[in-house]
Amino acid sequence: MIIDSLENYIKYSSVFKINEVFEFLKNLSPTFENGKIEIDNDLFVDISNYHTIPADSGKLESHKKYIDIQILLHGYEKIGWSPVSHLSLNTEYDENRDIMFYNTPDNFINFMTLTPDLFMIFYPDDAHMPQIAVNSPAMVKKAVFKIKI
Repeated sequence: MIIDSLENYIKYSSVFKINEVFEFLKNLSPTFENGKIEIDNDLFVDISNYHTIPADSGKLESHKKYIDIQILLHGYEKIGWSPVSHLSLNTEYDENRDIMFYNTPDNFINFMTLTPDLFMIFYPDDAHMPQIAVNSPAMVKKAVFKIKI
């Protein structure tokens, strides 16, 4: 898992398709319509609005086929993180949706606050719990870039 400031993205330019993500991001604004946008064969972005939720309603998830780069366009949210190796599976892997869910442990979960000036990268061995309210539920707009492994 990586969390860093948007201004530091160039540090990761040798990593997978980060340059394509940030080139696309230059033209992205909170007024962009929701939905999936194909960038190339190995990269797409899903843009969505939603209300954040309490942590006890969140679900830890991970993916096998894609790396996530999550960037908020508007609002604030917490995202929980835990290494997959510390978790027990709750829902089997769904190959069509490229997602599996885990039981929420009493420990081994760390929460970080995502703001519009930061980005988070989640690899397949990073379970993450997105959409968590910072103080109280609020509307956010997020771009989740999916990079095929």
